[in-house]
Amino acid sequence: MLPVLTTRHCVSTPPGSKDKLTMSRSLSGEPVPSVSTQSRRSLTGLATGSSRLDNGAMSNISPDLRERTEAWIAADPQRRTREELSTLLEAGDAAELTERMDGSLMFGTAGLRGRVEAGSNRMNRAVVIRTTRGLAEYLLQRDPDSDKPVVVGRDARLSSKRFQKDTIAVLTAAGILVRYFPDPVPTPLVAYAARQLGARAAIVITASHNPPLDNGYKVYDTNGAQIVPPTDRDIADKIAETPPAIDVPRLAKKYRSELAHAVPDGMFDRYLSDLESVRAADAAGSDLTFVLTPMH
Repeated sequence: MLPVLTTRHCVSTPPGSKDKLTMSRSLSGEPVPSVSTQSRRSLTGLATGSSRLDNGAMSNISPDLRERTEAWIAADPQRRTREELSTLLEAGDAAELTERMDGSLMFGTAGLRGRVEAGSNRMNRAVVIRTTRGLAEYLLQRDPDSDKPVVVGRDARLSSKRFQKDTIAVLTAAGILVRYFPDPVPTPLVAYAARQLGARAAIVITASHNPPLDNGYKVYDTNGAQIVPPTDRDIADKIAETPPAIDVPRLAKKYRSELAHAVPDGMFDRYLSDLESVRAADAAGSDLTFVLTPMH
């Protein structure tokens, strides 16, 4: 069966922040960015030693919660979300920190989905980076000699472009071939492309019909369908074993890598053509109607 096409709106994406990086090498010899010693000290200071922190407010937060929050801040590659958690620490907002740091966003058959905010229990760059590395480890273990690609697409939510970039950067640093859509596309088109290209998996950065402040991360298997048990649990186990986001290799110039290429032109037209060929003949006198449901 072909995936069913839905419509997405296109909106602009604000520029992401840029942190100081130095270059290192992955096991495959590809250059990957890593945080410099100076930057790492800066992040650690933000998390643990800042004189800005109000000791009175901090006393409202348990030592365990404070330690987990500080560790997450130190490993978060994005300045905005580091500052977001630091502000909550300063304010002594134990309830909000508990909500954001109470475990990790659960990975299941629907992948990930949650509000785009700082913390281990939210959707953000650190979570996307660790999730992608866990998925990469799963794929490399399942098909160690495969030269099949992973197809990566995204919707038009404000954070989706940045999350797609991180996803591609982690996959290519792991030595995995990537075929990506450079612009927002409907989710079914990514699944269709994965089947057409014989992909080992597909990833779509989308939260479908969730509220505007949410985003998500869907994973599709070799058959173009969303993953099912026990695949979801196997991937979740690999994610749990993944190091902090700042220690996950990412390819700096991912779009110039021989491992990353755009999906071939004409994929959307092929999808529409195949869809038309399997569409049932219109029933005479049918009162069937359709409702258009965009992202949210």
